[in-house]
Order: sequence, then C-alpha cells, then structure tokens
Amino acid sequence: MSISYFVAALRCPVCGNVSPADTSTRMQTHLANDPELLAVGDGPDITMGSFQQSYLTAWLPDGKRFSILQRWHCPHCQSANWAEVTFDDWAIASIEDVKLTRATLDRMSFIDDEIYESYEAATGESKFLDGKRRPDYLERLRAHLAEA
Repeated sequence: MSISYFVAALRCPVCGNVSPADTSTRMQTHLANDPELLAVGDGPDITMGSFQQSYLTAWLPDGKRFSILQRWHCPHCQSANWAEVTFDDWAIASIEDVKLTRATLDRMSFIDDEIYESYEAATGESKFLDGKRRPDYLERLRAHLAEA
C-alpha cells in the first residue's frame, strides 16, 4: 500500500490556527493502493481488511459507519494532535479535530499506531512489554484519559 494523506482544515487546540486542507498536517495513511489526497466526500477503493492492516483495531464495526483516530501535526506550531475521520458507506463523511478523551476513544473502530506517544505521556509507561504491544493498552490508556 502507498502513502496517502487525509486532507482537511483543522483547528489546532494548542495555537488556535486553522491548517490548510493539504498535506502540511502530515495525516498519512496506508489505506489506498495508490497515493491519493483523501478529503470529505471521497470514496477510496478500500476494504475492511485495508483498515485492519493500516490501523490498530479497537473493535470491528458492525455497520457502514465507523471512525478512525488519526494523528495530525499543526503546520503552524508543530504540535501533535488528533482527528476523527468518519466513514459512511465507504466514503469519507467527515474529518474533524478532536481532543483525546475516553469518549473519543470509545467511538473509534481503528486507531493510528502513533497513539503510542499519547499512551506513554498519559500512563508513564511503554505501550510495549517484553517487546510486544501490551494486550490491554487501550484499557490502560482509557483509564488515564479525561471523560470528555
């Protein structure tokens, strides 16, 4: 799979600036077979397997609407932030900046592997134990996040 980018104008929770809807936010994804800029309304040629290969699976969606937690970087202040990319009937329905909370985490079917930095900052421990990802890392992260 190639590197593609989700593109959207996102407001930085740190500096308050709004990013341009381009690759400057560095929202990289490996979902698409060919490099693409993926925006709201786009319906890339992907399957559920594409999500499972490209993201950590929190839970498999049972319907056509589901979300992924995607890392992005503010092109103004360089802070690392989170976006919720929602798919509906295999098309991108929305891309919105979100705060990492329990409520946010609970909505996500798939999570960007870059969650390890937020995990380590919140819990004070590595997401890895004996060289393997902790099987309970999502529960441990959730316990350290604000409710909303």
